[in-house]
Amino acid sequence: EAKRVRDVLELCDPEKTLVNVISKSGETIETLAIWKIVEPWLKEKLGKEWVDHVVVTTDPDKGSLRERIKREGYKSFAIPVYQRDYAWTRINCQKLWDDLVDLNNNTRSDHFLGTLVTIGSGFEEYTIIDGQQRLTTVSIMLIALHKFLKTKETKNNEENILIEQLLDFLVNKYSPEKDKRIRLKPNKQDKENFENLFENSNNLNANSNIVTNYNFFFDKISSEALTPQQLFEAFRRLKIVLIDLVRGQDDP
Repeated sequence: EAKRVRDVLELCDPEKTLVNVISKSGETIETLAIWKIVEPWLKEKLGKEWVDHVVVTTDPDKGSLRERIKREGYKSFAIPVYQRDYAWTRINCQKLWDDLVDLNNNTRSDHFLGTLVTIGSGFEEYTIIDGQQRLTTVSIMLIALHKFLKTKETKNNEENILIEQLLDFLVNKYSPEKDKRIRLKPNKQDKENFENLFENSNNLNANSNIVTNYNFFFDKISSEALTPQQLFEAFRRLKIVLIDLVRGQDDP
């Protein structure tokens, strides 16, 4: 990844380059790692003028990037809430699918999906600070896989077991409160579209990215380029870095 960034910088004219550093928490590992390469390049090429070629998009009040904005004088945009609407498109989903196919073909032993930053909001409940897009997309894919298996006319024993495994990932079957059974709770704008995926409903909102991406994964699974078992095993080889903050101590 570092080599790729340096190769891209070699193609850039520093005088015509504007870098937008984006991290809501200011602690996103991938963003900060790339920034450690780009910042010295800007300083070397532009001298004192390098700050004019940087814009930072981050929390309006907190985080390490907000501190650097105050110190360095970067231009900045603020992200005022924890989570934005679900925005991943078919392009993002295709990239994830390709990575899963690569994992199945054993070209790699695992795939780094990214960083997940959470903070406790009560017993066994966590607010997602960073990583919502990735986690929602993987959940949508697992729902599509579960729905495919449920509607499959003939299932072998392994597929019946897999149906229950998928359900355990997606739903807390033992929760006494129905509205708390679905493990992932998107923001208000996406909540209804996400929950509708669990129902046998023909009234899915075709304009929703959640529904569009669900259909994408369902079609890919139906094509049987990967068997359900192969897809699930590839999913289990996805790796994340989990940063679990302590409420009252690490409040973002």
